[in-house]
Amino acid sequence: MWTSSYVLFSGGFCLLFLSLLYWATEVRRWRGRWTMPILVLGMNAIAGFVADSLIYGPGYSFIVTTESGTKMNRHKAAQAHLEAAGLSVANASLVYSVAALLICWIMLWFLCRRKIFLKV
Repeated sequence: MWTSSYVLFSGGFCLLFLSLLYWATEVRRWRGRWTMPILVLGMNAIAGFVADSLIYGPGYSFIVTTESGTKMNRHKAAQAHLEAAGLSVANASLVYSVAALLICWIMLWFLCRRKIFLKV
């Protein structure tokens, strides 16, 4: 998955998407409600990075015993629980990642509403 060609492809795609967002928001001044989620993530990017580490970090560190008796980290246990609910492996991973992003975004939204911006 992490071949050099994949890294170059995904990096190029991200740069194209970033340039499209820059053109739309800064050059054309197309702003509105659709830019709010992006602004919330961008105004406290350092806090978002730390929040993501606090959410994902413990998921890899703590070992839990599942109902079947196997031991695995919390991240894999959460994905296994989602898979048992009927999701495929890819969709379970997607739901777990989107949930972690949503939790981080909500924390950053509270900081943004209170006008608290962390700077380095």
